[in-house]
Amino acid sequence: MSWGGQNDIVNRIIFGHDPKMLPILKQFFNLSDQQIEAFRRHLAGQIEYRVPYRVIALQDCVDLATYLIRATMTAQSLATDLRGVGGAIDVATITRAEGFKWIQRKEIRGE
Repeated sequence: MSWGGQNDIVNRIIFGHDPKMLPILKQFFNLSDQQIEAFRRHLAGQIEYRVPYRVIALQDCVDLATYLIRATMTAQSLATDLRGVGGAIDVATITRAEGFKWIQRKEIRGE
């Protein structure tokens, strides 16, 4: 699974920590790149949200993506940080059998 954009909430949910935490720890404790990488791997084994990516059902993938977007929208609506995620959620799948397929798509209308 990969994601981009304003991903701090998704990273916190999936990885169990803010993505800015590791550079802060590295600087505060004067850790080497090797030490911080070893710590990152240890954290992943302890607190990362375990999703069976290789065997997860397609519907569960759609549900997970929608949940992560909705969680970001909700968290941003309650925070004082930049609120850049919101509105209708577009969802598509890409499979070997069907290629690209819209699951849900907002409609844009004029007058």
